[in-house]
Amino acid sequence: MMDIARTFAILLPALGAAAPEAEIPIAGRVLGPDGPIAGAPVGAHLFERGHRHTTTDPDGRFRIALPPGEALLLVGPVPQLGLAQAANRHLRVAGGTPDLEFRLVPGRRVSGILLGADGAPRGAPGNVLRLT
Repeated sequence: MMDIARTFAILLPALGAAAPEAEIPIAGRVLGPDGPIAGAPVGAHLFERGHRHTTTDPDGRFRIALPPGEALLLVGPVPQLGLAQAANRHLRVAGGTPDLEFRLVPGRRVSGILLGADGAPRGAPGNVLRLT
């Protein structure tokens, strides 16, 4: 008697069910002002197909397998190194995708006093204001 997995393996192709598309490895490197960045977060937004995540190795290299189609690759930020800005790249995942290189740059520090429309200070000392 055939088990269920073998039965489906035989029947699905016969019924015209599409086999899952082979994933394509995407590789690259993340660099900062002083060279490769180890442990940088790398994420792929696959739009309506989900997300994937990895981190860079000690040489700043990453490898992530993605299904064919559109993807948005997001790298960083790495605030512990002062690299507060992220980098991204929209790409079409297909065979022969070249290695990618991302360069993260230091963020900028802004200081001052936040004032309301009436000119009076707003917030408490030590509060953080995020500028985008």
